[in-house]
Amino acid sequence: MGGGGKLLAAHLVQIVVIVGFVSLTMGTLFFLLHKLKLLRISSEEEMAGTDVTSHGGLAYVYGEECNDPAMLKPGFVVSRTAPPSSAV
Repeated sequence: MGGGGKLLAAHLVQIVVIVGFVSLTMGTLFFLLHKLKLLRISSEEEMAGTDVTSHGGLAYVYGEECNDPAMLKPGFVVSRTAPPSSAV
């Protein structure tokens, strides 16, 4: 293959430059998203789920809420459960 130490050094310099460039651009992007409060959703929306607010519908059909028998297939219906009593 050849090239010796100079080729290895050139590859190492390329790696450092690429990692530096990506770190700088992505770091700047995420910093701006964080400052503009676009990086995360609100804690209320996080607890409620983003199915309805961001996607316009529910991701799961709950058995007690569904009136369509065709939707109630085994493995498709999800039951609601209460949080553990130790949850705050």
